[in-house]
Amino acid sequence: MGVVKKRDSCLSIRPKLIVWDFDLTVLSIHSWAAGIRQKDVADRTLYDDVADLAFFRHFVQRALEQGFAVAIASFGQYEVIQAYMDRIVGRGVFNRENIATPSKFGSKDGRALRGGKVPMLKSLACKMLRASPQELSLRKSDIIFFDDSWDNVCGAIENGFIHSVLVDCRGFCEQLWNEVKCPLGMDNFCDASKLDDSLA
Repeated sequence: MGVVKKRDSCLSIRPKLIVWDFDLTVLSIHSWAAGIRQKDVADRTLYDDVADLAFFRHFVQRALEQGFAVAIASFGQYEVIQAYMDRIVGRGVFNRENIATPSKFGSKDGRALRGGKVPMLKSLACKMLRASPQELSLRKSDIIFFDDSWDNVCGAIENGFIHSVLVDCRGFCEQLWNEVKCPLGMDNFCDASKLDDSLA
């Protein structure tokens, strides 16, 4: 769908944290609405459930190699997300530290938070970028955020997370990335010709 942001020029400094929504962004399905439980994930077909499995694996691997932090911000159930991410990219890459769900904020998973994804983005920025609350306003531009919800993306932008991308029905995929990488200042970041699909 493209980048929703407040300036049109390519960035001179690349962001340092990449955050994805989960359902209908990393996944092409809505795991919460479908009632998928943690124990169900082991039997799911990843190529059916993930928007672009090979590209996402390659993208995360490339991000980590380049020193980027990665995270998930979702209203879904933590245990289900964790089970999926362990299968998608391997254990240890995503954990409770970088998977933000409502249960980390005193609510129940499966419910939207007051303020949308903004509380999650602020928390992840402080934790993953080691930004103090005083530094947070200066670090918001260090974050790229992908979400399929217009409200979540607009709310993020209104709160200073200007590098927020509205994901369309394709989910996070190579084609979408190719459309938005230049405005994000990341045009040379991920060479999909070197895809590594070795993870089971």
